[in-house]
Amino acid sequence: MVDISARARRHEARMRLALASELPVASAPLFTPEADTDRTAALPVLPGGDLFAPSGHTGLHRAWDARLPEIDAGVRGAEFFAPSGQTVAVSVAAVTTGLPVLDPPGVDPAAQTGELPLVEPIPAAEEPSTGRIAVVEPLTAPFAPPLEVVPEPAPAPTGRRRRIEVEAPAPAGRLRFAVAAVVLALIGGSAAAIAADKTITVTIDGVDRVVHTYGSDVAAALTAAGLRARPQDRVEPALPTELDSGDHVIVDRARRLVLHEGAGQREVWTTAQTVGEALSRLGIDAEPIQMSVSPDAQVPLTGLEVILRIPRSVTLADGNAAPAKIVTESGTVGALLAERGIELGPDDVAIPAPDAPLYPGTPVQIVRNGVGEIVEVQRIPPSEEVREDDTLPRGKKIVVEPGRSGERTAIMRVRVENGREVRREQIRAGALTPPKPRIVRLGTNDSIKAPPVEDGSVWDRLAQCESTGNWSINTGNGYYGGLQFDARTWRAYGGTEFAPLPHQASREEQIAVATKVRDSRGGYGAWPACSRKLGLPR
Repeated sequence: MVDISARARRHEARMRLALASELPVASAPLFTPEADTDRTAALPVLPGGDLFAPSGHTGLHRAWDARLPEIDAGVRGAEFFAPSGQTVAVSVAAVTTGLPVLDPPGVDPAAQTGELPLVEPIPAAEEPSTGRIAVVEPLTAPFAPPLEVVPEPAPAPTGRRRRIEVEAPAPAGRLRFAVAAVVLALIGGSAAAIAADKTITVTIDGVDRVVHTYGSDVAAALTAAGLRARPQDRVEPALPTELDSGDHVIVDRARRLVLHEGAGQREVWTTAQTVGEALSRLGIDAEPIQMSVSPDAQVPLTGLEVILRIPRSVTLADGNAAPAKIVTESGTVGALLAERGIELGPDDVAIPAPDAPLYPGTPVQIVRNGVGEIVEVQRIPPSEEVREDDTLPRGKKIVVEPGRSGERTAIMRVRVENGREVRREQIRAGALTPPKPRIVRLGTNDSIKAPPVEDGSVWDRLAQCESTGNWSINTGNGYYGGLQFDARTWRAYGGTEFAPLPHQASREEQIAVATKVRDSRGGYGAWPACSRKLGLPR
């Protein structure tokens, strides 16, 4: 067994390299390329000829430790072979090299490595020679890294100097920069990913779940939770709402509930999880005996059908018919109409709408509508033709020709609701009968005086009471002038001699006719309220 220090191992590596290499003699010509570099420069010639000659000796290899700084032997990892102060025991077989062991002049290996203690060699019969030093597992640890095996170069051409091209190691600074860049990129990407990650609590049907998402809104959080919201689901906040880490999203999934009531059925969506809760939200007050399932029955996400037998008292009015009270198990207006055999026409309307739910006391009205065409006759009043007459006192009018109204017919579209007309519009014009003008004589003679007025103050007071003293008033109530004659009385007592209507006659003419009325009736009884108020005889 031999103790081999780190320096001895380094020497051994160099010696193996020397054994595998054929060093040129001094007289050998140099092969010089066009331009030598520091990597392809020729090796220096060593003095003394061949250092190793076959001798047939068998023993330990000894290496001299001469330093040749200008030669890099090409042994990778040599910087790891600094003396460490530790030793390792290895088994060494007798190696036949065929080379003499020579010491370089002036070099004492023992001064640098110390004497190697000798041990008994292992017989060749027990362990055949391999030509190399066998390496076994270290007995003490740790020690310097193992040597890198250098492949033997091919023999150089005869008569030429072999050049050794040493591969330069990659610059350590560039490698460190690349590693640092990768580390920084990883750290930056990780930091960005951590910053973008959001922790969201999603409550689905009352059950909390914590999800992580890189999305920015509620929809992304639901996707991370593996949930796709339907339009009937209740989601708070809304799907487009922006989220921050730590926010809370509530989702109540909707369930389809089919209710069979009376002659019809209806489909509703509810987020309630039990039948009783769903009916309560719909405003349906049902006893368990009126239901086909228990109120505590769960409504699955796939839906549920329930039969209800709940009597409801409502009122129904069809068209102009009087409202009638009826009892039904139907749940909607449409189901009630189907149950009663009531059909709606194309223009008929049900109030409330057929899909509206029925509650106890709900009034239901059917509006029977219709549209028809009628011929409408429109009256055209006659125009007035005035003819001046100087034989009449100024301002006096006498109707010569009353004239005649014309007619215009039109085709009208009329809409009727429940027997009442609600809209009328003209769709085309009909026949036209032109009116006949009215002819009136108008007095222009200023020399003819009006009939004298007896007791004018009494008539003035009576006119003040009847019409606030306005002798030309016409309110459209059928009474005209200051003394409020009706048209029949005016004509009966000769008023048309002055004017067609009382308000068109002068004060004196109206008093003249009123005097005839008073005398024929024996007092002012034709004006009962005002005569009583004024204390006039009636």
